[in-house]
Amino acid sequence: MKQKNLTFAFLGIMNVIIGFIAKALYRPFAYGAGFEDFGLADALPSFFYVIGLSLLLLLSDVKYPWLVIILVTLGSVGYEFMQSLTAGKIDSRDLVASVAGGLTSLLIWKIVDSGFSR
Repeated sequence: MKQKNLTFAFLGIMNVIIGFIAKALYRPFAYGAGFEDFGLADALPSFFYVIGLSLLLLLSDVKYPWLVIILVTLGSVGYEFMQSLTAGKIDSRDLVASVAGGLTSLLIWKIVDSGFSR
């Protein structure tokens, strides 16, 4: 496996793990402790999952990596809209976190890609 792919794999897996920790451990802790974290307990999983999935999908040689990242971001945003059908409201923090995760993914992709293109 090429070094660039190993980097994407490592960063992708780490972001998925951080997203899982945010959802499974931090969110219940924050809710239970009752402290104000400005919505981070709700938004962090969306942010890290978008980054993780985007980077993991870049492991295969894709012609347009930016398009993969945009599609993952749009998928996450679409998922939030689908959830609104059952919840009755749109979680704006998750929408912002998903878009921020997509923008961060684009930045990571550019940095990693330029670092290995030399």
